[in-house]
Amino acid sequence: FLMENYFFLKQDEILEVEEIIMSVLKGDSTVNDDRMIYCINKVNSIIEKIKECLEENEEINIQGFITFRMKELRQGIEDIIEKVVEEYMVEKEYKEFVKLLKYFVDIQESRIDEINIYIQDGGGYIIKDKYGNDIFEEFIKELSECKVDTEANIEDIIISGLITNAPKSVIIHGKDKCNNKEFINTIINVFGERAYCCKGCSECKIVKTKI
Repeated sequence: FLMENYFFLKQDEILEVEEIIMSVLKGDSTVNDDRMIYCINKVNSIIEKIKECLEENEEINIQGFITFRMKELRQGIEDIIEKVVEEYMVEKEYKEFVKLLKYFVDIQESRIDEINIYIQDGGGYIIKDKYGNDIFEEFIKELSECKVDTEANIEDIIISGLITNAPKSVIIHGKDKCNNKEFINTIINVFGERAYCCKGCSECKIVKTKI
Protein backbone atom coordinates (compact mmCIF):
# COMPACT_ATOMS: atom_id res chain seq x y z
CA PHE A 1 0.00 0.00 0.00
CA LEU A 2 2.79 2.43 0.87
CA MET A 3 4.71 1.67 -2.31
CA GLU A 4 1.61 2.11 -4.47
CA ASN A 5 0.26 5.29 -2.92
CA TYR A 6 3.30 7.06 -1.46
CA PHE A 7 5.83 6.73 -4.27
CA PHE A 8 7.31 10.12 -3.22
CA LEU A 9 8.83 8.48 -0.15
CA LYS A 10 12.35 7.07 -0.33
CA GLN A 11 12.93 3.41 0.49
CA ASP A 12 14.44 4.16 3.90
CA GLU A 13 11.54 6.53 4.65
CA ILE A 14 9.02 3.82 3.73
CA LEU A 15 10.72 1.42 6.15
CA GLU A 16 10.64 4.07 8.88
CA VAL A 17 6.95 4.83 8.26
CA GLU A 18 6.15 1.11 8.28
CA GLU A 19 7.78 0.81 11.71
CA ILE A 20 5.65 3.70 12.99
CA ILE A 21 2.49 2.12 11.54
CA MET A 22 3.23 -1.22 13.17
CA SER A 23 3.93 0.56 16.44
CA VAL A 24 0.56 2.32 16.24
CA LEU A 25 -1.30 -0.88 15.33
CA LYS A 26 0.34 -2.70 18.25
CA GLY A 27 -0.53 0.14 20.62
CA ASP A 28 3.12 0.86 21.39
CA SER A 29 3.16 4.38 19.93
CA THR A 30 3.26 7.39 22.25
CA VAL A 31 0.31 9.71 21.67
CA ASN A 32 1.78 13.15 20.91
CA ASP A 33 -0.86 15.05 18.94
CA ASP A 34 -4.36 14.96 17.46
CA ARG A 35 -3.23 12.88 14.47
CA MET A 36 -1.93 10.08 16.65
CA ILE A 37 -5.01 10.22 18.88
CA TYR A 38 -7.03 9.76 15.69
CA CYS A 39 -4.94 6.68 14.86
CA ILE A 40 -5.36 5.19 18.32
CA ASN A 41 -9.12 5.68 18.09
CA LYS A 42 -9.11 3.94 14.70
CA VAL A 43 -7.14 1.01 16.13
CA ASN A 44 -9.59 0.72 19.01
CA SER A 45 -12.48 0.74 16.53
CA ILE A 46 -10.87 -2.09 14.54
CA ILE A 47 -10.30 -4.08 17.74
CA GLU A 48 -13.96 -3.60 18.75
CA LYS A 49 -15.13 -4.92 15.37
CA ILE A 50 -12.94 -8.00 15.76
CA LYS A 51 -14.27 -8.53 19.31
CA GLU A 52 -17.86 -8.23 18.06
CA CYS A 53 -17.16 -10.88 15.44
CA LEU A 54 -15.70 -13.21 18.07
CA GLU A 55 -18.67 -12.63 20.39
CA GLU A 56 -21.12 -13.48 17.61
CA ASN A 57 -19.41 -16.77 16.87
CA GLU A 58 -17.81 -19.30 19.18
CA GLU A 59 -15.38 -20.08 16.38
CA ILE A 60 -14.04 -17.71 13.76
CA ASN A 61 -13.69 -18.68 10.13
CA ILE A 62 -10.50 -16.90 9.08
CA GLN A 63 -11.26 -17.16 5.36
CA GLY A 64 -14.78 -15.86 5.86
CA PHE A 65 -13.54 -13.06 8.10
CA ILE A 66 -11.03 -11.95 5.46
CA THR A 67 -13.64 -12.21 2.68
CA PHE A 68 -16.53 -10.40 4.35
CA ARG A 69 -15.13 -8.31 7.21
CA MET A 70 -11.64 -7.36 6.05
CA LYS A 71 -12.84 -4.79 3.50
CA GLU A 72 -14.34 -2.70 6.29
CA LEU A 73 -11.25 -3.10 8.47
CA ARG A 74 -8.94 -2.35 5.53
CA GLN A 75 -10.42 1.13 5.19
CA GLY A 76 -9.67 1.79 8.85
CA ILE A 77 -6.08 0.59 8.41
CA GLU A 78 -5.66 2.76 5.29
CA ASP A 79 -6.93 5.76 7.26
CA ILE A 80 -4.28 5.08 9.90
CA ILE A 81 -1.56 4.80 7.24
CA GLU A 82 -2.64 8.09 5.70
CA LYS A 83 -2.48 9.88 9.04
CA VAL A 84 0.91 8.39 9.93
CA VAL A 85 2.36 9.46 6.57
CA GLU A 86 0.88 12.94 7.00
CA GLU A 87 2.46 13.22 10.46
CA TYR A 88 5.76 11.89 9.10
CA MET A 89 5.85 14.45 6.27
CA VAL A 90 5.00 17.34 8.60
CA GLU A 91 7.84 16.28 10.91
CA LYS A 92 10.22 15.87 7.95
CA GLU A 93 9.41 19.36 6.61
CA TYR A 94 9.85 20.85 10.09
CA LYS A 95 13.30 19.24 10.47
CA GLU A 96 14.36 20.56 7.05
CA PHE A 97 13.08 24.03 7.99
CA VAL A 98 15.05 23.99 11.27
CA LYS A 99 18.16 22.75 9.44
CA LEU A 100 17.91 25.67 7.00
CA LEU A 101 17.46 28.23 9.79
CA LYS A 102 20.40 26.73 11.68
CA TYR A 103 22.53 27.06 8.55
CA PHE A 104 21.65 30.77 8.22
CA VAL A 105 22.55 31.36 11.87
CA ASP A 106 25.84 29.50 11.63
CA ILE A 107 27.17 31.28 8.53
CA GLN A 108 26.65 34.88 9.68
CA GLU A 109 28.31 36.97 12.34
CA SER A 110 26.38 37.86 15.46
CA ARG A 111 24.93 41.37 15.32
CA ILE A 112 24.00 41.31 18.99
CA ASP A 113 25.45 39.56 22.04
CA GLU A 114 22.31 38.58 23.87
CA ILE A 115 18.56 38.50 23.31
CA ASN A 116 16.12 37.87 26.15
CA ILE A 117 12.63 36.55 25.44
CA TYR A 118 10.22 37.16 28.32
CA ILE A 119 7.01 35.13 28.13
CA GLN A 120 4.13 36.69 30.03
CA ASP A 121 1.03 35.25 31.67
CA GLY A 122 -1.36 34.60 28.81
CA GLY A 123 1.46 34.02 26.33
CA GLY A 124 2.57 37.57 25.46
CA TYR A 125 6.22 38.32 24.67
CA ILE A 126 8.76 41.01 25.50
CA ILE A 127 12.08 41.03 23.63
CA LYS A 128 15.09 42.79 25.20
CA ASP A 129 18.82 43.01 24.69
CA LYS A 130 21.27 42.44 27.54
CA TYR A 131 21.00 46.11 28.56
CA GLY A 132 17.24 45.89 29.05
CA ASN A 133 16.30 47.74 25.85
CA ASP A 134 13.10 46.59 24.16
CA ILE A 135 14.14 45.57 20.64
CA PHE A 136 10.91 44.11 19.25
CA GLU A 137 10.29 47.25 17.16
CA GLU A 138 13.73 46.70 15.63
CA PHE A 139 12.62 43.23 14.55
CA ILE A 140 9.57 44.72 12.80
CA LYS A 141 11.70 47.44 11.20
CA GLU A 142 14.12 44.85 9.82
CA LEU A 143 11.24 42.91 8.28
CA SER A 144 9.86 46.10 6.74
CA GLU A 145 13.24 46.97 5.21
CA CYS A 146 13.42 43.49 3.71
CA LYS A 147 9.89 43.99 2.29
CA VAL A 148 8.60 41.03 4.26
CA ASP A 149 4.96 40.92 5.34
CA THR A 150 4.91 42.44 8.82
CA GLU A 151 1.38 41.11 9.37
CA ALA A 152 2.97 37.77 10.24
CA ASN A 153 2.20 36.45 13.70
CA ILE A 154 4.37 37.62 16.57
CA GLU A 155 6.25 34.32 16.90
CA ASP A 156 7.26 34.39 13.23
CA ILE A 157 8.50 37.96 13.70
CA ILE A 158 10.57 36.92 16.73
CA ILE A 159 12.07 33.93 14.90
CA SER A 160 12.92 36.17 11.93
CA GLY A 161 14.54 38.73 14.23
CA LEU A 162 16.61 36.06 15.94
CA ILE A 163 17.81 34.64 12.63
CA THR A 164 18.67 38.11 11.28
CA ASN A 165 20.64 39.11 14.38
CA ALA A 166 22.18 35.69 15.10
CA PRO A 167 22.76 36.50 18.79
CA LYS A 168 25.55 34.81 20.71
CA SER A 169 22.98 33.79 23.31
CA VAL A 170 19.20 33.55 23.53
CA ILE A 171 17.68 33.43 27.01
CA ILE A 172 14.07 32.30 27.32
CA HIS A 173 12.31 33.50 30.47
CA GLY A 174 9.01 31.95 31.62
CA LYS A 175 9.07 28.96 29.27
CA ASP A 176 6.17 27.28 31.09
CA LYS A 177 3.88 30.22 30.24
CA CYS A 178 4.32 29.73 26.49
CA ASN A 179 1.19 28.61 24.64
CA ASN A 180 3.19 27.45 21.62
CA LYS A 181 5.73 24.80 22.60
CA GLU A 182 6.86 24.38 18.98
CA PHE A 183 8.01 28.02 19.02
CA ILE A 184 10.30 27.33 21.98
CA ASN A 185 11.51 24.05 20.49
CA THR A 186 12.34 25.77 17.20
CA ILE A 187 14.52 28.36 18.97
CA ILE A 188 16.33 25.68 20.97
CA ASN A 189 16.81 23.45 17.91
CA VAL A 190 18.09 26.29 15.73
CA PHE A 191 20.42 27.93 18.24
CA GLY A 192 21.54 24.81 20.06
CA GLU A 193 23.92 25.62 22.91
CA ARG A 194 23.41 29.33 22.35
CA ALA A 195 19.84 29.06 23.67
CA TYR A 196 18.79 28.18 27.19
CA CYS A 197 15.85 28.64 29.50
CA CYS A 198 16.04 30.85 32.58
CA LYS A 199 15.08 29.04 35.78
CA GLY A 200 13.97 32.27 37.44
CA CYS A 201 15.60 35.68 37.81
CA SER A 202 14.74 39.13 39.12
CA GLU A 203 13.90 40.36 35.60
CA CYS A 204 11.28 37.62 35.15
CA LYS A 205 9.38 39.02 38.11
CA ILE A 206 9.45 42.71 37.26
CA VAL A 207 8.70 42.64 33.52
CA LYS A 208 4.93 42.91 33.16
CA THR A 209 4.32 44.83 29.96
CA LYS A 210 2.93 42.71 27.12
CA ILE A 211 3.53 43.05 23.40
